[in-house]
Amino acid sequence: MSEQGLAAGRAPGLGVVDVVRGVTAAATAAAAVVHFAYAPAHFDHTTSHGTFFAVIGWAQLLLAGALAFRAPRERLWLTATVALNAFVIGVWIVSRTVGVPGEDEAEPVGFPDTLTTVLEGVAVLGALAILLHLLADRPVKARPTFGFAAVAALATMVLVSLSIAPSFAGSHTHGEGAHDHGDGAHDMAGGDHDHGTGEGELAGGEHGHDDGSGSSDDHGHDSDSGSGSDDDHGHDSASSSSDDDHAHSTGSNSSHDSDHNDDDGHGHGTTTTTHGDHGHATTTTTHGGHGHETTTTTGHQHGSTTTTTHGHEDPGDDWAATRLAALTGHLTPEKIAEFRAKALTHLKSEIRRRSSTLPELPEAERNRRIDTFAAWSVDNALEAENGHSHGPKPWVPLTDPDDQRALQLQLTAAGTAIPRYPTAADAVAAGYVQVTPYIPGIAAHYMNFDLQDRTFDPAAPEMLLYNGNSPSSELVGVSYAMFGAQPGPNDGFVGANDEWHEHPSLCVLGVLVVGPDHTPDDLCETVGAFKLRGNSLWMSHLWQVPGWDSQWGLFSGENPAINMATSDLMQP
Repeated sequence: MSEQGLAAGRAPGLGVVDVVRGVTAAATAAAAVVHFAYAPAHFDHTTSHGTFFAVIGWAQLLLAGALAFRAPRERLWLTATVALNAFVIGVWIVSRTVGVPGEDEAEPVGFPDTLTTVLEGVAVLGALAILLHLLADRPVKARPTFGFAAVAALATMVLVSLSIAPSFAGSHTHGEGAHDHGDGAHDMAGGDHDHGTGEGELAGGEHGHDDGSGSSDDHGHDSDSGSGSDDDHGHDSASSSSDDDHAHSTGSNSSHDSDHNDDDGHGHGTTTTTHGDHGHATTTTTHGGHGHETTTTTGHQHGSTTTTTHGHEDPGDDWAATRLAALTGHLTPEKIAEFRAKALTHLKSEIRRRSSTLPELPEAERNRRIDTFAAWSVDNALEAENGHSHGPKPWVPLTDPDDQRALQLQLTAAGTAIPRYPTAADAVAAGYVQVTPYIPGIAAHYMNFDLQDRTFDPAAPEMLLYNGNSPSSELVGVSYAMFGAQPGPNDGFVGANDEWHEHPSLCVLGVLVVGPDHTPDDLCETVGAFKLRGNSLWMSHLWQVPGWDSQWGLFSGENPAINMATSDLMQP
């Protein structure tokens, strides 16, 4: 019973003030639990962020205990409860509206931070009500009060438990930078690595793919492309290339045709024509089941003929230049420099707040390391590695009608992910976390660690790909991922087209891949990151999001539509 009640000569009992005091203490303690739960993940990013969460958690726990056990000088504890919780609420509001100092943008609102803020609000209101004598000091009936308290306590425990469960909570970023780490308990090695890091594509943009094929020449080409879709399946495409004496324009269009003018609705027909003094004629016949067979008859060189039916051609001599032009989006040097500057700014910010090593260094040395690493990583973002090159991936025909139908069903299932996760914010809310920055050709990767069970499910991709680093970034593709041994022949889509590529030694920091497989070990270590070895990451991309079709193949390692110009980094 309250002190006022004792002064009035009433018998000791449970009063309204006692109930409110208990609610205030419980709400403050529950908020402390959430802060403790996310402190370790924040320590993985920066010492200051982890310290903030730990200090707030201990302070809230101390106040909850003081209120629950009626420590002397109660008004002091109540005042401290109001001040601390109001301060944390204020930090949360700033971080979700304008962003805290040192961050690029405001953070998205998530379930854990919203719940914590509500609990802190309840504590502030309860403490103020007692301090300002707003409550009638009358006794309450014990049985219904305890019943209500039990239900409320159980509900609070359930909500708090859900808020710290990664698969339900997603990303929790209460009171500081936008740390996409809803899976702080998971590590980059898929649960087997001791460093607690996240996995994904490189910050430097590499993929270990099988050799693609493409034809080109020794002269520059201008290219443009367009795509449209009526559904998520059959693709018909046309592309053009030039002969070696002339520079010609190339145009390519891909469409998803709901009529499926082939055996299984997935026949890809490719026709190539080249204009000039040495007329080139190319014809293509397409057979069922995504099948591609290409016959090229060339009038140049006195009627030489090249036929490609399956597999890969060796990339032409000028493929590197053609690829680079596509992935830069044919931007001017000035615009490319602008993209590079924005990519640098983002990567430096991520390194600065995620590294637990750098804060201990003098500022000048810290900045030097960040600048050196970020410049190397961004400038090596488009390097092909592991002995493979990226290129158009000719289709291997499916000749079995059952296989054709099975592939159709798999692609239909994969298409169900598109409307579920239209933006990066939707992915985070569903438990995905960002594990790579945006890289031309492959996008920004968000991974759901709870799906890492080495089971291939077309409808549940382990990774979602977005055209930028912001919560509003747009879905452009999906990727399937497995750790450990190379996926077996039954892991993946029916047919021989979705070849898996390996990442054996990514440079990782916290839950973010900050450097490609070929990042030098000593350079990786300068920012507190490490090379992931001994538990390779295997990946396979799928490009069937309408408007983001890959003209290099449905399962191509890189997608030319995902370039510097189409990234939201370049949007005003």
